[in-house]
Amino acid sequence: IRKDVEVGVMGTLFCGVHAMRHMRAQRSGSIVNLTSRSALGVTGHSTYITIKGAAMSTTFAWALELLPYAVRVNALAPGAHTRAHELAANAGTYRPSQAVNAVSPDVVAPACVYLLSDLSSHLTGQIVAMMGPRLGMIRHPRMVEHVEERERWTPAEIAETIERVFGGELQPIGHEATEYQLAHGQPA
Repeated sequence: IRKDVEVGVMGTLFCGVHAMRHMRAQRSGSIVNLTSRSALGVTGHSTYITIKGAAMSTTFAWALELLPYAVRVNALAPGAHTRAHELAANAGTYRPSQAVNAVSPDVVAPACVYLLSDLSSHLTGQIVAMMGPRLGMIRHPRMVEHVEERERWTPAEIAETIERVFGGELQPIGHEATEYQLAHGQPA
């Protein structure tokens, strides 16, 4: 686990910081981090998901930090057949829906070229998803508005407020989910 995190998270950070030094000085550039729609939640691959979630968060942070220098930072979530697919197959957690998206990396390469080119000069802090022939975007996580304020909260007051105010707005769990579901303590 440690090696995967060091390669996936620290590798992204070290490469990005090195590139940023040059791009800030020249006041232009484009960084493309690699992430995965799996960062939105799948079962059985928590280390991989953590690494890809870190890439998303890093993209958002760097995009803001580098705005004054005209350096763009975006991420690509490619749906290509990778080593991660092979690991999932070996672990028995490779789902049929993933096989549809397991295409050659050259199918998603144009999305990376686009993000690095001037064609995307208006784009920063975005996550482009290219799942084989399907193009999409991953929305940013957002803070739900604070609707109530108290000096001190009890657990019961929190429970009542969550149910009353946010109960109908609970977010889907997982990258293929369309609505929030809970059955016997397990996401459906």
